[in-house]
Amino acid sequence: MDNEARAAVPEVVISKRRSVIGKCKLFLVVTPFLLGGCVDTIFGCRDDLLTDVTTSPDGRYKAVTRECGCGASTSTYILTAVVAQGQQESCKALREHWVASMRASTHGGDPSRVETHWIDRSNLLVRLEHRQLYDLDNYRRDNQGQLYDVPGPNITVHSDL
Repeated sequence: MDNEARAAVPEVVISKRRSVIGKCKLFLVVTPFLLGGCVDTIFGCRDDLLTDVTTSPDGRYKAVTRECGCGASTSTYILTAVVAQGQQESCKALREHWVASMRASTHGGDPSRVETHWIDRSNLLVRLEHRQLYDLDNYRRDNQGQLYDVPGPNITVHSDL
């Protein structure tokens, strides 16, 4: 019987090791989903449409407003961009292909409180919450750092919501 008990011990140890390894695999798969905000860094960041996409009066451009960024590692921000009519509308595409753009902080404000209105074919009005901080960019920089005007509409910002 003593030999039988010794032979059974390795099987029990191997069985427990397999059980522990299986639980660790399950933990590694489930943990990212439980962490919520950290999932953004693994699977991609927020890219929420905040207002309707509006087409310019001449039909050549569109204004797109999104909440972009990762809440886990960096703060989110509002991005309104004027892009060509056929351009994709993701945050990445807006950052790369804008004709004019406005980036506003979401700190302490409601990101859904933003409005866009075309004044005419070359001017877009963006209305933000009162005291909202923003960066407006109607010009681009070339490789030497010189500003140049991008053909197309400009953005005007009013903080009056």
